Order: sequence, then C-alpha cells, then structure tokens
Amino acid sequence: SDRGREDLITELPGAQFESSFAQFSGYLDVSETKKSFYWFMTTRDVAETLDKPLVMWTNGGPGCSGLMGLFTEHGAFRPTEDLTLEPFSYAWNKVANMLYIESPTGVGFSYGGDGDDYLAGDWSTAKDNFKLLQSFFERFPGLQSNDLYLSGESYSGHYIPTLAHLIVDAEGDDDTTAVGRRVAEQLRGVVVGNPYTDPIENAHGMFTAWFGHAMVPAPMYQKWFTTCGSHTDMRYYTDACWNATMGGNE
Repeated sequence: SDRGREDLITELPGAQFESSFAQFSGYLDVSETKKSFYWFMTTRDVAETLDKPLVMWTNGGPGCSGLMGLFTEHGAFRPTEDLTLEPFSYAWNKVANMLYIESPTGVGFSYGGDGDDYLAGDWSTAKDNFKLLQSFFERFPGLQSNDLYLSGESYSGHYIPTLAHLIVDAEGDDDTTAVGRRVAEQLRGVVVGNPYTDPIENAHGMFTAWFGHAMVPAPMYQKWFTTCGSHTDMRYYTDACWNATMGGNE
C-alpha cells in the first residue's frame, strides 16, 4: 500500500552488502496517542514475500527493545565495532518475513501522549500488540493471507501467550474488526525462547540445569532446595533463599 511504501528504508548507513530484501520502519498506531516503532524485513528473496510466513518478534524484560533481537540475535545483519553492518548467515528472514517491534509504549522509539500511556501490564501489552498487528496488516494488506507466528524470548513467556490468548478469543467476538479477525484467522503458532513464566519454577529449573551440568557442587544444590523449598510453599521469597541463590552463607 502507499502507507507501507512511505516507510521503505532506502539507505542503511554502514551496510557492507547488497540487500536482496526490502526493509521498512516507522510507527504503527496502537491508539490515538500510542505509537509503536517497528522494523519489518521481508524474506531474503523478496519475490517470495507473499509465500513465506510473517513472524512478529519482541524481546522480554519487561521493557527490552525488540531491536535487540534484530541486532544481536537473528536479524539480517549485525553491527560491528567500527559501526559497519555485516550480513548474518543465520538470519531468520532467510525463511520468514520478520516484524520486530518495540513494546510496550515507552520502550525504545515507541512513545505515548501522556503519563497514562506508559502504564503497562501483561494484558494491556497484549491488547496494544493485537492492535499493532491490525495496524500492520492495514499498512501492508498484501500480507493478510500470510501465516502468522508470534515469537519472543525471556519475559515474552508472558507477552506471547497472553497475546495469542487474546487473538484466539477475539476471532469469535462480534466486536472484533474485520482486520482483527484476519489476524486471528492467520495465527498458526507461537515460538518462545527461554521463557520467563513463573519465578519459582524458573529458579528450580535453573539450579537443576546447573547441577545436571556439574556447574555447582551437590551440597550447594541440596542446600538450595532445603532453604528455598518447593514450588508449593513460599520459602522461595525469604532472605535466606535469596542468599542461598546468590551463593551466600545464610
């Protein structure tokens, strides 16, 4: 669409390669005052854009920019020490169209109109990102038939499931817009790396993994479980457990 073409990136300072794909960046409306920054990369072979899935990526935090994933993990290029950009061999846009976002409002270049716009929780972020996806489909209507996947890492163990839940529920809601229903129809799955879900379960998994790889001695491992208890009690939240977690003597 014309709105999409307005966001086309025509120059990328520091690029040390000829690009075979298209890139777009700008702002997507989440509300009248909330504007979310995005960076969209088509698949490496731009001719396959309409045939490849669309993958939305957000980092965790809460409050980490999705551009961390772009620049340091699986984007099409990596910034180098001398400020040049080098192509990345394992970029996800080899197999998918990648939509990187900065969420919630106030993260990175995303901004709002007043103080209330910067108040966020799991469900408000999910609602905003559902609106973001609708705004994206409106700006790039040619992608409305592409399979959609939601992806992220770390605190996206909250962000992605809540967003997926909201989208699935919206499909049968009479108040959902036609574009919102389209988002729901095209959703195919979610991908979450090292998801932060529950702090106690995460800590248990962490210590078990360390012990399983012989990174901590058996007495320390056993002391941690004795001090912090299981996920069924609240000893995890005590000072003694914190000291044990940090390797203290208490």
